[in-house]
Order: sequence, then C-alpha cells, then structure tokens
Amino acid sequence: MHASCYSSTSTTDVNLAAHWLVRKSMSGRRQAMRNHIAFLLVCVCLLCSGCHRRELEDVALERANIPISIDWTKCGIDPQNVSMLFYNKSDGALALQHYFENNSNPIQSYVKIAPDEYDVVVFNELANQIKNVTIQSMDNFSTIEAKGVKDTDVYLPIEGQNYVKEPGTLAAVMVRDFKVTYDMINISNSSEEVLKHNNLMSQLMGLVPHTKTTTFSIMVHIKGLNNALMPALVNLSNLSESYLFDEDRNGTLPAAYQFTINNRTYDSGSTSHGTISGETNIFGVLGQRSSTAKQVNNNPVILTLMFMLADENRTVITEVFDITDDIIFSDHGNGNIYIELNISVETPLPEVGPGGGDSGFGTNVANWNEVDIPIVAE
Repeated sequence: MHASCYSSTSTTDVNLAAHWLVRKSMSGRRQAMRNHIAFLLVCVCLLCSGCHRRELEDVALERANIPISIDWTKCGIDPQNVSMLFYNKSDGALALQHYFENNSNPIQSYVKIAPDEYDVVVFNELANQIKNVTIQSMDNFSTIEAKGVKDTDVYLPIEGQNYVKEPGTLAAVMVRDFKVTYDMINISNSSEEVLKHNNLMSQLMGLVPHTKTTTFSIMVHIKGLNNALMPALVNLSNLSESYLFDEDRNGTLPAAYQFTINNRTYDSGSTSHGTISGETNIFGVLGQRSSTAKQVNNNPVILTLMFMLADENRTVITEVFDITDDIIFSDHGNGNIYIELNISVETPLPEVGPGGGDSGFGTNVANWNEVDIPIVAE
C-alpha cells in the first residue's frame, strides 16, 4: 500500500511544484528590486532636500557685514536715528533699507549686504520724522526727495502762492559707487579693529553729512521804525520746496515761506531809524544750492515786508523787493549753505498820529492773526 501510494506521484505534480518554486523565487527578486528602487528614491529625496537647505544657507552667508559710523558734528545736530538707503547702481532700484539709533560707539552699526555696486543715501532721523519734512519716492535713487509740508496757517497770504512750512534740519551724505566684493565677506569675520582700518571695509566709516536745508538771514534798515509794532511779517516767494538727493540740488517747483522778524535796534543817536532782523530755515533757491542762476525771469526771488503801524487802525504797510541779485551765499567754512540779505528801505514808515499808543516802543506786538483790513502799498 505504501509503495503504491508513493509510486502514484506523477511527473506533472513535480513540474507544478518546480514552477511554483521558480515563480516564488522570481517574485522575491522582484520584491527585492522594488525595495531597492524605493530605497534609492528615498536617498535621492534626502539628497535633494539637503541640497536645498545648503543653498538657503549659502544665500544667507553671501553677505558682507559692513561697519558704519557717521560724524554729525559739521552739520551741528545730534539726531536720534539714522537712515541708510542702498540703491542698485545698475538700475537705481532700492535694494536695502537700514536704520539704527544714533550713538557714540566707534562702530555705530553693521549692515549685512550682498556683493554688488550701490549708491548709498544717509540722512538724519527716520523718513517723515524731521519736522515739516517728508521723504518721498524712495523706491529709486533718481526720484528720492525731501519735500516741505504745505502751510495752511498763513497771515495775509499772497494770492497764488504755494506756501510751505519752515522745515526742520535735514542733513545728508551720498556714497556713490560703493562696491561690495566677495573678498569682503571673508574679511567680515575679522576683529573690530581690523574692520575699522581695512580699506575695503571702511567705506562707510567716518561719513560726514552736510545740512541740505538752508538758513535764510535777513537784516532790513528802515526809517521810522519806531512807528511800527513788532514783529514784522515776511513773505519769501519763488524759493524751492524740496531737495533732490541724487543730483544734490534743490527742486525747481516754486514755493513761498512766511515768518516774522523781531530783533530791533536803533541807529546811534536816533530814536526812529533803525534795523530789524531775523532768520528762518528754508530749502533754498530754485534748482541749485549756492546760486540764483536757475531763477528764470518769471520766477525772481521776491521779498514782501509787512509792517503793522502803531496807529489806532493798525494800518499795514507793505514793501515788495526783487532780491534775486541781492542775496549772498556762504558756507561759513563747514560745507553748509547759508543765505544772507541786507537791504535798506528808502521809504520811511509813516508817522503815527494821535491815539497811536506807545509808537512801537512798548511791549505791544502785532496781532497778525486778527488782521482783516486792506493792505496799503507804499
């Protein structure tokens, strides 16, 4: 029985068993191949991910750490903050804005910046932090400008004038063709002492801004000064309302400034003839900083003086002068522009009649905000 059962196994059964073993073996190899391919794919993904992280790290490292120091002593200010704008030399586009609090450290700040060539604008305070000054159109070096704020609180305004308020002090310096190289990235890791004295790294060290707004000083000699209340009212017309950083000059759009002058002195031995003086801050003349060459014929610099008499009616006397050729430019040896005017008024102020009060010698002041009377032109 056992022999009979054993001998009954057929060739077909053997072949089927062999085929199953072969298929199982091939299936195992295919599975191993699939596992191997999956492993390779995981490795590739990991490698790609690692390369991506390395690229981000490289981008972060491709910046030089440049030391900065600003010397504000020449312009006579001590700002709270400092603004630095970096523009691409190639197209003038704004590449980087850097701000820091002003301080007295040898190195006041560091800026991280990529290798390239730039034009740099440095000015005091943050944009729009300077009194009555707005920094506009900062997106490009060719368009950035400092502009005065419109003045709507003007006494006896002259029709058609674009009045702007007295600007605070704007001081600036431009660093042109500032080059950041790949060598500077390596030098960035040096000590502070090396950075301060390395020629490549010291391009933004010891920068000296100059004042870009202008002080206008006026001195007027007039007879009969004792007949006027103080202060006198001054209008300056056809001056600039802005400063252009790229060209380092004033804008060409005319503006008017109004202010008062109150420093009064009498001539030696006289109780009636004397001088009145004062000053204000302006952007300057049109188109230039130290010349009236851009004051075209239809835009001369006009001075309008208004005196309020000490009579009962508080009569206003107006004197108008073309001072284009009379103003004197100077820099007082420090690079900052000043404008000075010293003129004499030929027509004396009218004598004050009875009821004229103290004839201008007391403490009475002109209440220009209460004046609503016709102007008497002399």
